[in-house]
Amino acid sequence: MLSAVYQQATLNAGVGVDQTLQTFDEDVADRFRRRLPSEMSHVARRRARSPPAIMKELQYGIIH
Repeated sequence: MLSAVYQQATLNAGVGVDQTLQTFDEDVADRFRRRLPSEMSHVARRRARSPPAIMKELQYGIIH
């Protein structure tokens, strides 16, 4: 799911090459929220996280 979310955000033609890091992070976080399955534990809490919190979680998952 992580690679799919990053790929979709990277190829977002609506934003194009003028994409700032903040816009990219918000786009990735939004796409991540929408992909979370409803049956996941604490899904409402996970969806309510801020974009910086989601990006920190995703980046930690990539590195570790």
